[in-house]
Amino acid sequence: MVVRLQRLPASCKRDRYTASEFLFVKKYMPQRPIALVTGASRSIGIGSSITKELAQSGWDVALTYWQPYDVSMPWGSDPREVQLLRTKVESFGVRSTAIEVDLSLADSAVRIFDTIEHDLGSVTAIVMAHCHSVDSDILSTSVESFDLHFAINARAAWLLVREFGKQFQGEFGTGRIIAITSDHTAGIFPMVLVRVPWIELCLLRHKNSERWASQQM
Repeated sequence: MVVRLQRLPASCKRDRYTASEFLFVKKYMPQRPIALVTGASRSIGIGSSITKELAQSGWDVALTYWQPYDVSMPWGSDPREVQLLRTKVESFGVRSTAIEVDLSLADSAVRIFDTIEHDLGSVTAIVMAHCHSVDSDILSTSVESFDLHFAINARAAWLLVREFGKQFQGEFGTGRIIAITSDHTAGIFPMVLVRVPWIELCLLRHKNSERWASQQM
């Protein structure tokens, strides 16, 4: 629904909208909206798929990635994939920027939004599809690994949401915050390191829902 309501008429065919949708977008989003998608480094990943769909729907897109993480994973990393994704995105007639950033660093959110503001403009929506997930069990998980999971899966998400709230300049009701993660029950301890931070983020969202409403999100 978010993407559907905010397709940009200038970049898409008029017949993709109902009359009310067309008027809504024309009135409240006269400029092309800008989305930040985190974790969009692999062509077959969720983040990349979302990035392409947003671009096809008329959004300018900023994406973040961190190749050292992909290199450490079984699927490996192809440095060409990010540029290929940007080429595909821009083939829809929109703008893009790509930011390689380590989300475990406390200043990463500020640097991300500063770069997007410089390259594209003010962000309209954030889609958090990043994740740090390294398999281990309760005996083999190190303190460093445990801390890294929370730094990326929980703290980075909070910092991104906070920075988005600080810089949001859109019309009332047009801001969007979306958080995505995968889930399963096999090998439950590794997934606890992924799921618990996201549960904390959900609690953060619930506790601050009135604040986000006042911030037009």
